[in-house]
Amino acid sequence: MESSLGSELRVGIFVAIGVLALLASIVFFGGDQMVLARTYSLKVKLVDVQGLAPGSNVSLAGLPVGRVRRIDFAPGTTEIEVHLSINQRFSDRITRDSTASTRTQGALGDRYIYIEPGTPGAPPLKSGDYINSLHRPDLLEMISSKGSELSNVTDVISEFHNLLLAFNQDQRTAQLIVNLVGTSGELQRLVQEMRTTLREIRSEESKVHLSESLQHLHSILAKIDRGEGTLGALVNDPALHNRLSSLVGADSPRQRFLRPLIRATMKSED
Repeated sequence: MESSLGSELRVGIFVAIGVLALLASIVFFGGDQMVLARTYSLKVKLVDVQGLAPGSNVSLAGLPVGRVRRIDFAPGTTEIEVHLSINQRFSDRITRDSTASTRTQGALGDRYIYIEPGTPGAPPLKSGDYINSLHRPDLLEMISSKGSELSNVTDVISEFHNLLLAFNQDQRTAQLIVNLVGTSGELQRLVQEMRTTLREIRSEESKVHLSESLQHLHSILAKIDRGEGTLGALVNDPALHNRLSSLVGADSPRQRFLRPLIRATMKSED
């Protein structure tokens, strides 16, 4: 009887040790080290904690640092007071200018507390202090609040799709590509011709011809300016200009005699 009782006691101790070892392995290998870590308490006041619950994660710039311990109404206000249990190792990163907000994690929409690290070297928050709250809508909140605008975007995408389908009918896209290729070839040939023309203009022979042409033009203009030749006399001699004006001008006396004569000549020819 005593031997049987001793055997059962040894079996029970062995099972208990096995269960403890299993729990320890789950804690260590599962990544939840908050059970054995030294922690301190912080609080944050939020307007909305929908989806947040005790046990939700607390993240510091994406690094897990704690858990939500308790959620309750703040005394005398309509705000919600969230009690956080934070790993003591990160206390120097959560300072007076740190901010906390709720965010959504994963496709299932799990909510968690996100803490923005404060300025390095700033005074850290002590146990029981409040973190500054910040309401920053996440992606799911933006989608839900901008539902009507997103429907407009969907309509625009649908209209653009219909436009592409209509444009692609009767092989219009292929014809457009052919036209673009042809136009590109024409532009390339035009550029080559322009380069050839510029090379010819820049050649020594063209420079000589251009210089000679400019010299001839300068010589002609100089003669006109000096009054040489018929054009020079017409430009520089006011008397010649006045005589021509009196001969063919609107108020010329000769015009009154020449006009009937021209008309009579035209009638006789008819």
